[in-house]
Amino acid sequence: MIKAGRKGICVLLACMLLASCASIPEDTEEKSLNIILTSPENGAENVMTANQLVNMFMDGSYAFGTDDPYSAFTGLPSGGAQTKPVTFRWENQEGTSADILHLALNSEFDGEWTFPVAGNQMEIDSLMGGTTYFWKVTGADGTTSDVFSFTTADVPRIVRIDGVSNCRDLGGWQTEDGGRMRQGMIYRTATLDDITEEGVKFCREFLRIKTELDLRNEGEGTAGSTLLGEGVNYIRISPPYYVDDGHGLFDKGYTEGMRQIFAVFADPDNYPILFHCSAGVDRTGTVAFLLSALCGMSREDIFHEHDLSLIQFLPAGHKDTLTDHYSRLFNPMYQSLADRGGGTLKQNTEQYCRDIGVSDAEIQAIQRTLIAEMPGGEVEDPGSQSPGTSGKARINIPVVIAAAAGGLIIILCTAFVAFRKKKL
Repeated sequence: MIKAGRKGICVLLACMLLASCASIPEDTEEKSLNIILTSPENGAENVMTANQLVNMFMDGSYAFGTDDPYSAFTGLPSGGAQTKPVTFRWENQEGTSADILHLALNSEFDGEWTFPVAGNQMEIDSLMGGTTYFWKVTGADGTTSDVFSFTTADVPRIVRIDGVSNCRDLGGWQTEDGGRMRQGMIYRTATLDDITEEGVKFCREFLRIKTELDLRNEGEGTAGSTLLGEGVNYIRISPPYYVDDGHGLFDKGYTEGMRQIFAVFADPDNYPILFHCSAGVDRTGTVAFLLSALCGMSREDIFHEHDLSLIQFLPAGHKDTLTDHYSRLFNPMYQSLADRGGGTLKQNTEQYCRDIGVSDAEIQAIQRTLIAEMPGGEVEDPGSQSPGTSGKARINIPVVIAAAAGGLIIILCTAFVAFRKKKL
């Protein structure tokens, strides 16, 4: 009777310890929500990040093989390709004020961007296309909002860098073998000569540029040094462009420069990379074309991507300018690789790279860095999560510890009773 009582007492003590520990308030309990998010609404889709001209242009198809390849591109508005800011709005409850807007590509806010705010709204532009973002707002006094998510429309990513023109992300395009060009890795622009302090800050803090690849010749503007500040790797290489006038893709005096450029893109430590020439059309366009072809983009998308630099000529009644550029410069370059080697454009571009001295390892490194697999079913659907959660099961750590401690006590008490019984 006494032995059984001892065992019962041990079990009772363990249960009491478990119950008392379970009642401990969770240290990670979120603060009360004193900031209410309103826009973009949680789960919003097709949030626009580019102006109407870009959307209408992307709806048009080229009439390849005709005298008027741009016949489908009619009625476009003026203004050129521009980014469209996303407006974030929230309501501050009485006695609270917002201090920081947090934006991230995951619900844990790893690698987040933070923006100081005042009032109850803020505009952010240059967001990635076809991408789910998570956002929240916090106050200096510890107040916080819930976590909302939204998905941007699947359009080319136009980027606004203050003092720089013709800026966009080369990512976001689908490849013909089911992949997708990774966004946030390479940016093409015109010269940075007139970049402002705001533009420099944007490149360093929002785009997080690590390497500037300058395609200009010595003596062009500020060629020879970076304006992006200390810590940004600066590389200047003069590339070939198009296929004529002695400076094309197959002219021996320029192929070494192209090989060196591929070596820059083959090094994962160089990313994100911003590359540019003067206008961001010819030399920059040639490098962009080769990277797009190497990654397997379709002909339609390659031409769309290139012509985003030139569509301002369409609505202004200067379509002849664009048609001339197409027939005299860009299409001959495309055909020079499409007809070279008898394979697909991607295969022929790979062979061109080998012919100028780019190794298979470098080719694969570029493709591995720039091509992301299509999301498919493995990507968590933010719409299935409750607001403010990460989509992962939340673990009550004090309860887990208490359960473990209680279990250990039961084991020790049982062992003690068994020992006493054997001894007696």
